[in-house]
Amino acid sequence: MIKEKFVSAKLARLLKEKGFNESVREHYYSINNQLSNINTEYNTWNDYPDFISAPTYQMVFDWLREKYNIEIFISVGYPHIKKNGNYVFNGKTYFWDVAITTDDHLIYPFDNNNVGTNSYEETSEIAIETVLNKLI
Repeated sequence: MIKEKFVSAKLARLLKEKGFNESVREHYYSINNQLSNINTEYNTWNDYPDFISAPTYQMVFDWLREKYNIEIFISVGYPHIKKNGNYVFNGKTYFWDVAITTDDHLIYPFDNNNVGTNSYEETSEIAIETVLNKLI
């Protein structure tokens, strides 16, 4: 079963500080950083002092694209290492890139405030959390 992936409480708090106030189903309780049970109604939880909106990663990607024209790309790579004179497969890694879009072109790679242009991580979730923490 595919489950929605929500940002961490730490990232949700940073997003609230940066002005994220979109309607979402989930929220964290600000006192203990616990994710609420799934709500059936969407709400702007950041309007309430005891709650922090918990968007999905995709919601944050959409918000960054719509508000700041920032595109984030998560890709999978298959790095190779040299072993005994030959290049051999060395597992699967995930990496990210950031770009700024305008109406007519893509500014790529984008590096604002030393965000960096990529990072190699063991899972896509770690890659996503890494780039969002650097950007926000």
